[in-house]
Amino acid sequence: MGDQHREIPRALMASLRSMLTTMVVVLPAFWTMGQLARWWTPPLVAVIMAVMLGLSLPRTLDAMAGADRLWASVALVLAVVVASLASIGLAAGGWWRVIGGLGFAVLAGMTTWVRRFHGPWKAIGLIIGVALIAALVSPMSASISWKLVLWLIVAALCALAWALAMSWLAGGTPTDTPETSQAETNHRMTSSTKMAIQGAAAIAVAAGAAQLVDQRHLVWPILTAFIVLNNNRGRGDVLLKGTQRLVGALIGTAVATLLVGLWPAGDARSVIVIFVLIAVASALRPFGYVYWAACVTAGLAFLYSFLGQGGIDLLARRLLGILIGGVIAIAITWVLLPVKTTDVVRLRIGAVRRASAILAAQGDGPKPAQIAALREAVHQLSAMLPTVRAARVLGVGPARALAPIVDETLALASGALEPASANNLTPDP
Repeated sequence: MGDQHREIPRALMASLRSMLTTMVVVLPAFWTMGQLARWWTPPLVAVIMAVMLGLSLPRTLDAMAGADRLWASVALVLAVVVASLASIGLAAGGWWRVIGGLGFAVLAGMTTWVRRFHGPWKAIGLIIGVALIAALVSPMSASISWKLVLWLIVAALCALAWALAMSWLAGGTPTDTPETSQAETNHRMTSSTKMAIQGAAAIAVAAGAAQLVDQRHLVWPILTAFIVLNNNRGRGDVLLKGTQRLVGALIGTAVATLLVGLWPAGDARSVIVIFVLIAVASALRPFGYVYWAACVTAGLAFLYSFLGQGGIDLLARRLLGILIGGVIAIAITWVLLPVKTTDVVRLRIGAVRRASAILAAQGDGPKPAQIAALREAVHQLSAMLPTVRAARVLGVGPARALAPIVDETLALASGALEPASANNLTPDP
């Protein structure tokens, strides 16, 4: 009971921290772009780009070592330009649409594959994913100009500056810790390579399916396929995340259907609602991805309504696109080079047990390196908790038998870290 009582304030603190670290970047980034508008005329898409980058950058930078952030910053600017050009290609139609879809497929594969090298490459892979999502959500036109490219770079630098400042004020940068590798199911191809191929294939298939089903709204299947597959931990994890994405989108769409028509296009009250939904999404994210998906989906509906793109038909098409992208992402992970969740979980259980044994064996007292290694192993294993617990509750899949073993292993790690006054072991979900 004591552990359960301690988990409640921990969860509330994680919720508050998630909301604050997001909003102290999103709101200043939006304000800065507004201040620039006093002297110049930034396109609205650049303002939206700054906000969307600010939404994801705090959490992403938090996962990086301080020394890697310089490379990540350079990669962010380049990735924003490339991803935006790919998004413009999707809007342009014809062969440009094919090139844009292939561009996103390559970016999706890169964001997973380069992480296998760890260090700055992991940071670059993470930051590419942030740029890809922001470019897909920002409503790009079918034309390109140097002025637009320059403003997109300004938006990226603006969001990045506030995110780095917030991280510094919050207490500096994280230290380097060993990262647990994904499972290798054979000796020829690592799981990270398999997941990179899956991501690229899913984006390509989603773009093709969207072309056949709804040519005017290609973004949503591509965006959903990438989100569901990004940073996945095996096919069971993708199945859970895809289901949560769909359920969250249903809830968000239902809310948007009831409220999005309250104000006309261009009404400033829609902007206020968008920021409120971003804050709520950030606060609820530690409690589950489904809440994040619901709030962000509703927020995007208000954004497009503000831009004059509203109506029940558009919401229905968006939901259809999310369904198509989610189904494709799940199917790809099960039929193309599948990575079993049980393999990943067993690998991470072994890593935690080995790190716990090494820490416990320190005769002259615990060492910072061993403590950091165990905490990182715990972080990696804890990320699998939602999947194995869902499998246990539903009683499906071999992962269900691993749930009690995961709990036992985390308890063992907690006991090993207790003398070192370990703090919260379970990371935000």
